[in-house]
Amino acid sequence: MTPNALSDALHALEIAAVKPSKPVDLRASALYYAARLGWPVFPLKPRGKTPLTEHGFMDASADAATIAAWWDRHPDANIGLPTGPRNGGGIGYDVIDADGPAGVQAWSDLKHRRCPPGCSREAFCPADGGFTIYAEAVTPGNAEVGRGPGRHVYVPASGRGNSARVGGRPLDLRGAGGYVVAVPSINFVGSAYVWITPPVAT
Repeated sequence: MTPNALSDALHALEIAAVKPSKPVDLRASALYYAARLGWPVFPLKPRGKTPLTEHGFMDASADAATIAAWWDRHPDANIGLPTGPRNGGGIGYDVIDADGPAGVQAWSDLKHRRCPPGCSREAFCPADGGFTIYAEAVTPGNAEVGRGPGRHVYVPASGRGNSARVGGRPLDLRGAGGYVVAVPSINFVGSAYVWITPPVAT
C-alpha cells in the first residue's frame, strides 16, 4: 500500500470502527436532506440496501409529509439517495463508490495523481485529483466477507449512467439511474455510514 493510500485508509478505519453510541434518528436525517439540501430520499430496509417502496429510487421524494409517513411506518429504515441530475430525479450529484480497501487505495491514488513535487503523502494532503468534491463519506463495509470500509465521494452530476471499474480501477460510478445509502444509515452489523466532509446547503 502506498503511503498516501495508507494515510487515507487509516482515516477511514478510525471513523468506521466507531459504532453509534446512541440511537440514530434516521427520520430526522431524511427530513434534513429534503428540507435543507432539497434532496429527494426514499426508505431502504433497516440495516440494508433494498428499497422499501414499490418503484425503488424512482419513488424518491423531497416532500416532508411523504417522508414523515415513510419513516413513521418504518422508523429504522435506512436512507436511499437517487444519484444523477436533479432534472432526472436525482440529488444533483454522482457518487464515486470506492468499495473496500482496494477501492480506497484506488481512490487515494487517483486523487493524489496531481500532487506537486515534495507533497507529504504521509499526511492528509488535500489533493482532489482534479475533481470537484462536494461531500465525502465512509461506508462501513462488510466484515463477514472480509471487506473493509470504503468511501462515497459526491461529485457534480455528469448525466452519465452507472458504470463499473471507472478508468480500469476498482471504483464504481453511481449516476443517472442509480442510488446510494446515505449517512447515518446502519449496516447489518450495526456500523454507521459517517460523513468525512458533510454536504452543506448552498
